[in-house]
Amino acid sequence: MTQNRMSRWLSVVGMGVALVVGVGLLPMGGGTAYALQGEQRTEDVLIFANGTVLTGKIVSESATTIRFQSSKAGITATTDFAKSEILEIKRATAEASGAAAPAPEPARAPKVAPAPAAPSGDGPKVYFVKLKGVFGEAISQTPIKEAVEDAQRQGADVIVFRLENEWSDELGLERLPDDTANFDEIFRAEDITPIFVDHIPSTWDKRPRVVFWVDQAMGGACLLPLISPEIYFSRRGRMGGLGNLQFLFGSTGDATVRQKQYSLRLGHAEGWAQVGGYPAEIVRAMVVFDYVLSYKLVGGRPVYFTRMPEGPDEILLTDDGKDQTPRADSVVERVRGEGNDVLTLNERVARDLQVSRGTADSLDDLLLLMGLQRSARVIEDRAERIMQRWNSNLEGAKKAIRTALEEFAQIQVQGTYDERQRARANQIRRLDEIDSILKRFGEGISARWLFENGVPDEATRRTIKEQIKIQMMADRR
Repeated sequence: MTQNRMSRWLSVVGMGVALVVGVGLLPMGGGTAYALQGEQRTEDVLIFANGTVLTGKIVSESATTIRFQSSKAGITATTDFAKSEILEIKRATAEASGAAAPAPEPARAPKVAPAPAAPSGDGPKVYFVKLKGVFGEAISQTPIKEAVEDAQRQGADVIVFRLENEWSDELGLERLPDDTANFDEIFRAEDITPIFVDHIPSTWDKRPRVVFWVDQAMGGACLLPLISPEIYFSRRGRMGGLGNLQFLFGSTGDATVRQKQYSLRLGHAEGWAQVGGYPAEIVRAMVVFDYVLSYKLVGGRPVYFTRMPEGPDEILLTDDGKDQTPRADSVVERVRGEGNDVLTLNERVARDLQVSRGTADSLDDLLLLMGLQRSARVIEDRAERIMQRWNSNLEGAKKAIRTALEEFAQIQVQGTYDERQRARANQIRRLDEIDSILKRFGEGISARWLFENGVPDEATRRTIKEQIKIQMMADRR
């Protein structure tokens, strides 16, 4: 919409609109350690081969799996884990729980992918979903939920989500992984993650095996794979780009408010990682600019240190990124996502940290890693049609909004009393059309798109309609 047309919006009702946003932030001090101290435990504890420690409650268990309930930053989730991934189980003590404590589980070897099953007409059904496009637009909760529900109707045993989100700015240039604007996509991710954490467990009699295959998971999209304990990467796969959290709110305003905002966002990000059983250190390295994290492999699993490397067997993941020092990333490194001020996982590092279970560049390769190649029955086209239909409807919705804006701008309130009233009624109808479209498809229409196309926000549209109604009541024949 041109500047003149935007001015017309405001002149119609004799009003202006202002949007003011002001928040701030403090850096986080100190790190965390996975120390389990004292003999009295009120909760069960799972210690994983990848270094993750979860506290919570064992809901049920079989010879091969444990169903575990844990909570982080207000997010409570119940997740199934294979016992082969767990090194040790520490159960709540008898004194703390009021019941006799079972004998501790022995340490187990890391999980090894099973050999491909023999050909069978009764092999597992694999429902394949390709999530491609702009995160929060083409990749949104409505089509994902529709695909999950269709997978349930098809009797799927496994759902594979291949994730490849678009990663560019308004100029079409690749976004910087440490851009502070990236981090608030976490709240967009939280509209989607309940599908996996709440909807599937509550609606499926037999929960499917949910697998994420990462080609590109940048920004808020990187939180989606973390809700699954089973992640694979493509050879060019990468995951990160959550941004510099401590710079998100600047340095002005109330310090307590800034700290609360900081803790809220970091806690939510770490909470989703805990759902899938991944260390909080990895998330902190992705989002905290001056968080120093190194690791070394001990017995094939990573051990983390919140300091610079102190030996040749230790590998630096992120440094403090301070300006005017050799540790600050160059512009080229930032553009390529190859710096270490904030963590961007590639397929090699993801494997070393046991975030990724393996690397696959084709669906056949992936199924082989999963032990399903020869027996699986893959359903590919149904989810593709669901995603295409959503994208087509979304483009139609955007076109309809632009049309409504143009028509509103062209309405002339003049002539006889009846003509003036009809014109005002048409103005209200155009605004109602926009409201209706956004109610149905608003989840996939970004605030940036609305701003660039001159669409007033919901409160402003409501005020405009109220002002028009007042004019209708005040008008005289």
